[in-house]
Amino acid sequence: MKKKIAAPSTGATSNAHTDKFTLIPTKHELCLHELLEEGLRGIHKIGRPSKEYGETCLPTTISQLGLQRGIQIDRERRPHTHRSGGKTYFTWY
Repeated sequence: MKKKIAAPSTGATSNAHTDKFTLIPTKHELCLHELLEEGLRGIHKIGRPSKEYGETCLPTTISQLGLQRGIQIDRERRPHTHRSGGKTYFTWY
């Protein structure tokens, strides 16, 4: 997680020795959280974007988790009926 200096809660001027740090989750951490939250239902790139997550390039993030972080995530192709009534497939993770 990346560290970000939090604003003092009292409105006082911040001093170097009293700074408080808050942790901002990375894109990968947010993705893992979403995967854990959805559980066996899974997630896919056209699914409802959560308020926290809001991923715009899910396949890339899933790939990065595997290649850069060694996390293996199951994939499953599922059918989807698009708005014109035709069938296409999406990968669920």
